[in-house]
Amino acid sequence: MESYIQDRLLVDARADQYFKMAMEYAHWRLNPRLIRALIDKSGDTIRWLADMGVEFETALHHLPKLPEVFHVTKGPVGTGRAVMNAIKSTLAALPVEVVTKATVSELKLNAEGVWNVTAQIEEKPAVIETKRVIIATGGFAGDYEMIRRFIPSFDENETILNMGIRHQGDGIKMAEGIGAAIGDTVALEMAAPKYRGRPVLGMFLSKPNTLWVNRRGERFADEGLVYNFSESANVVWRQPGKECYVVFNEDIKNAIYKMGPDPVEQRAMPADAIEKIPAAIKHETENGLALCTDSVEAAADFIGCDKTVFMDTIEAYNDSCHKGYDPIFAKDRKYLIPLQSGPYYVIKAGVGMIATHGGIITDEKMQVLDTNRRPIKGLYAAGIDVGDVDSDTYQLALSGHAFSFSINGGRIAGENAAED
Repeated sequence: MESYIQDRLLVDARADQYFKMAMEYAHWRLNPRLIRALIDKSGDTIRWLADMGVEFETALHHLPKLPEVFHVTKGPVGTGRAVMNAIKSTLAALPVEVVTKATVSELKLNAEGVWNVTAQIEEKPAVIETKRVIIATGGFAGDYEMIRRFIPSFDENETILNMGIRHQGDGIKMAEGIGAAIGDTVALEMAAPKYRGRPVLGMFLSKPNTLWVNRRGERFADEGLVYNFSESANVVWRQPGKECYVVFNEDIKNAIYKMGPDPVEQRAMPADAIEKIPAAIKHETENGLALCTDSVEAAADFIGCDKTVFMDTIEAYNDSCHKGYDPIFAKDRKYLIPLQSGPYYVIKAGVGMIATHGGIITDEKMQVLDTNRRPIKGLYAAGIDVGDVDSDTYQLALSGHAFSFSINGGRIAGENAAED
């Protein structure tokens, strides 16, 4: 922890503090030595990346009142691409061969302690012999059967939006096939409310001023949860069809315009986002993902719920707004704006699945362990293929730790594989 960027910004980000936060959040259902190694490495990794040409601009946070730990880069490209571009340029100057368009189908350790890696490289069969293998295949968000193995309530037919790359868990499957231990704690990194339409309307899905209802037309949470997209995903996951409807009116829309995009949104949204919103609302209304209407009854019809239930929900919410107190969900009063008049806007939303976290059990050196928790010779793992790093809910207080742990774990695995 404690990168040079945080030192410059006077951010108090001590490793001990974040180690304890990670472990307590997960009720100590993680590997503490592994978590400690990843956190201790992180500050130096920012320097290591900077030495390769990554230009970090600042550090942000996703959640209010928490130290800034989410490091972002300068320039038009995102942080992930900036980091990968720098690593790619560094490798190009080294005697290292990078092979793409390759699919590995089997790992096998022979009697001489050499790994045979069976692959298809540009559709041609190949067997690579090596003493060290590092598995980092990006999780299994594309293998729904594998997800259901760990999370039985997963149903791809419900309103689940694919937001990340749909990797198939190849590395985890191969590791398990040669006797690696597989952890039982898996987190889906999810966000909600999310929808399939034009990104500029995401500003209304990410603000706490709105009203959320489910398919029944009932309110089900403090909409202020939206700042913690992991926890808001949990509450939407529990609704019928894993679906929710974000409701607001002209007063709420204007309040959101006044708030503007937050620092994280600013990096993802175009400068003219607000100017594009009327056209986006019209477009999504035509596509059945949104509605603009002067009628509460029409809004209920769009949701598909009982009109009386929805009108009672609006009435109860307005009463809370007028009193300045939400008696059920205790929503912050500064976000309580009544829906007294139209036009009313409704956006159909659900849960966005970003990635899976969990799988192969390693030690703090990123060595893959067998089912007896002994290292498998010459085999390492890194990234979100690794288990015992996240609990069942991705921890947003450690903003960006999925990418951070992947880069740090890769460094640790590489360093130990080279020294082994």
